[in-house]
Amino acid sequence: MNQENNSNSYKVKKQSLIWAQINQIKLLKNSLPSIKKKNLGYFPNEMMIEENNETFTFIFPDNEDLKYYNNFFELFDLNEKGFKAITPYIIIRLLKLGITLNKLGIHLPMLSSSHFTDTPDLSQQIVQNQQNQMNKLQTKKIYLAQFGTDELEKNNQKLIKNSNIPNEIIDQIIKGNVKQLKFNEKMTVFALGCVIYEIQTNNSIFEIQKQQQLQKRNNIINNKDPIDIEILQLVEKCTIKNSHERPTLIQLRMEYFTLFLKEKILGLEEFLIYKIGKYLIAPNELITGRLYIMEFFAKIKFIKLFFKKNSSKDDAIKSNTIILLQIYQELDKLNLDVNQELILWDEENTKDEINQFKKYYLKTYLSILENYKDKIIEQQDQTIPQLPNKNYDVLYNNKIREILDQLKKQNVKSSLLNCLQHLNKIFKFRHLLEYFKPIQAELIKTKPYRRYDKILEILFNDENDQILDLDRISKIKQNI
Repeated sequence: MNQENNSNSYKVKKQSLIWAQINQIKLLKNSLPSIKKKNLGYFPNEMMIEENNETFTFIFPDNEDLKYYNNFFELFDLNEKGFKAITPYIIIRLLKLGITLNKLGIHLPMLSSSHFTDTPDLSQQIVQNQQNQMNKLQTKKIYLAQFGTDELEKNNQKLIKNSNIPNEIIDQIIKGNVKQLKFNEKMTVFALGCVIYEIQTNNSIFEIQKQQQLQKRNNIINNKDPIDIEILQLVEKCTIKNSHERPTLIQLRMEYFTLFLKEKILGLEEFLIYKIGKYLIAPNELITGRLYIMEFFAKIKFIKLFFKKNSSKDDAIKSNTIILLQIYQELDKLNLDVNQELILWDEENTKDEINQFKKYYLKTYLSILENYKDKIIEQQDQTIPQLPNKNYDVLYNNKIREILDQLKKQNVKSSLLNCLQHLNKIFKFRHLLEYFKPIQAELIKTKPYRRYDKILEILFNDENDQILDLDRISKIKQNI
């Protein structure tokens, strides 16, 4: 054993580590101050890593006793219903952890539930229930306390029991070539795929046949395990033998978040718009596609919040009807012509970005819209009749006018009514600073991708009704 444990700390002997492990710990030690500032939740502010010639010491001053667990269900110590409710939030936070560390060159190639510890302190989790209402759950604070420092020997029992180790690492350990081993992102993806499966099913994806020594793992995915088929397919991508065929961490988060969004889409008002854009589109690319998606979901969130106040059945029907028509309009815009072009996209968009969106994101976006449409239709007693595509704009405008006439006698902020009436115009990203000129300074201070969230926050939480440029609004043609 290469680890000496105390109540709130442990030491790892350097001589038992390979260069790749030593390098990882040094990177972690040097990056710890900046990692803590990122508020990942998995690193306590008091955590320290000390180094001398012979050892690394990991110290957790606030933990009276470092305890480790065999599975995530035991780690979070919730009943089955509570654990199921926080499952997607655990996974998204773990993916954020992997992505953040990966940017610093730090990898988690052997990540498992046994690498985490808990504290008596409570952490509040905000989750959606099956009725898409937000609930608060109290869970223990969970910290990452082990960092892949196990001795890479084939008779090491800790390695044998960890079923999340990629085969490319196991191969090198069995061959005795671990000194040449280098950790990488695709190894973290493998481990996270195993973790996702375990969190979803409370079972391991791999069976350890011989308990005496390390060996290649046999996939034992059980069709009886309670796991969605699409999540199962994602796990299989992560754990495929050829590491080059695995997704990147960014792609993994995008695919998982897509599944999560589709499941929780009826509670869209609880999502932040900037996070939808951030998680559905890879960072630092495709500005056009990101803004296009954010604009649509900002309009939908506005509609949800607008009609949420009274929560009457009539308001719910109005909300769903307008959203459904918005979806139909959006699907029309995404129709490819005979030349496979998105001809209804804004002419100001660059050809390269349109092609990039079409190649990498169109299919996913369409699946989200179709899923949303189906959920609303399933929820409604009556559905909007299927009309020729060209008539959806007319039907939408007529419905908005009808609803506005009904709202005239109610005490509704004029800014909200103006937004509802001209939703398809004023929520275009490049016009936000013009139409919302009275709060332009606040929007400029806000990070650009967060402007939609800032506008919605002010619209629905601020008593100030003067946030729109009414002169500019008055010049908008009535045909939306």
